[in-house]
Amino acid sequence: MDLIEVTPDGQMRLNFHGGQWQAWKSQKRFIAVLAGTQSGKTSFGPLWLYREIQRCGPGDYLGVTPTF
Repeated sequence: MDLIEVTPDGQMRLNFHGGQWQAWKSQKRFIAVLAGTQSGKTSFGPLWLYREIQRCGPGDYLGVTPTF
């Protein structure tokens, strides 16, 4: 199943797994998605951040990740 699908009536359906839904539904100020490789962080992050920007309006936003 794809992460995002478009229904026949043109609506977008998000197919998150349990951990992604937990982060999506959280109303906390700071959200941390800590998970291993292939857990969906990279595909989930942009969708969540876009929604938060739409919900909260103008301001400063960070997407933070460690690097080697």
